[in-house]
Amino acid sequence: MILVAIDLIVLSIFFSILNVFKKNKINIYFSIFLALLCFFDLGVYIIRLFLSLQFFYINIFIYEKLISTFLLLVFIYFNFKESWRIIALFVILFSLFFLIHSEIFEFSQIIIATNIYNKNFPHILLFYHYIFASIAQTLFLSSFILSFFFFYERWRVKHKRFGPFIKLLPSLPELDKKILTFISLGFGFLTVSIFLGFLILKEIYNGFYLIDPNNVFNVVLWLMFLIYIIVRKKTRVMTEKLSLLVLISTILTFLSIFLSYFTITFHNFR
Repeated sequence: MILVAIDLIVLSIFFSILNVFKKNKINIYFSIFLALLCFFDLGVYIIRLFLSLQFFYINIFIYEKLISTFLLLVFIYFNFKESWRIIALFVILFSLFFLIHSEIFEFSQIIIATNIYNKNFPHILLFYHYIFASIAQTLFLSSFILSFFFFYERWRVKHKRFGPFIKLLPSLPELDKKILTFISLGFGFLTVSIFLGFLILKEIYNGFYLIDPNNVFNVVLWLMFLIYIIVRKKTRVMTEKLSLLVLISTILTFLSIFLSYFTITFHNFR
């Protein structure tokens, strides 16, 4: 099923690229239809995997597949808007990257860690913890793409560089508004995910906090996004410092996904 999903994404990317160079509603509909098929294919794969296991188990590879699946929804959302289709193309490329990466590195078998998965373990909390975290990561990764194009648009306007793709990109105020929306939504989902993580730690270790690289990293990111939201609401416009904060924090979000591969953390069980 994963190979089918990869093929569907590649075909959707092909029609998206065609639409960039030659506007055609058929290309748009094909790219959206193929992305929807891939979304349902991945959704069925993940649900069947959950149902086949004794516990609501999510490892780092399933987590990446969840992010890839939710990114497809963001792609479909942007692809309906004419001036957002280049951004939509980058979103689905990220989706393809996470799907392929999770397949390449899924070399180890699922091992149930007895110190984590015991009879009293709140498995349903873990399930929702990762679902909310993957939605938050999806929104932050989308914000990373948006902030990149925000920097590009600002540079282009400042230096008066207007190329043939000017109509395929949104304006600076539109990008600013969309970044705020996505980060605010992602912040809400991240808050719930962190709260559920604390409850899980309470059940396992009888404490609300565990010194863990991933925990520390996510709390720092939570504070960075909180600062952005508060300052952005006060200034009512994206300043240069704020845009830099968004870019750095969203890049760190991207890196946090792969922290489990390179560090000893509570989140890297496979």
